[in-house]
Amino acid sequence: MFTWTHTVTTTAAPEQIWPLYTDVSRWLEWDSGLEAVTLEGPFAVGSSGTLQVEGQPPLTWVLTDVVENALFTDVTEIPGVATLTFVHRIEPRGQGSAVTHEVSIDGPAAAQLGPMVTSDTPEAMGALVRIAESA
Repeated sequence: MFTWTHTVTTTAAPEQIWPLYTDVSRWLEWDSGLEAVTLEGPFAVGSSGTLQVEGQPPLTWVLTDVVENALFTDVTEIPGVATLTFVHRIEPRGQGSAVTHEVSIDGPAAAQLGPMVTSDTPEAMGALVRIAESA
């Protein structure tokens, strides 16, 4: 199993960050590693969509936990290769927030995939909070 966590702080309130998560079409604004992302249905537990990482075929992802303005978890299965679980947390901190992304990967390719999956996450998180701060 591979696990990874990164936290950034921001002057943006959780209510400024949350819409950048729930409107998945905006993920392309802050995550440069994504080529496309869709969501069928509401941003709620059980809804699923596809995401396409640069140079890779589309993968299906499912929302498994959603708490408005606080967190969401999505799971992506790569059959026979790995299960990727992403937890996105927003915690109020003083006049802003702490944003944490946690990644856990289980399966035979976990050790290989982990560094590739997380390499650009700090950059994406930085872009996320810059957009939220300007909102």
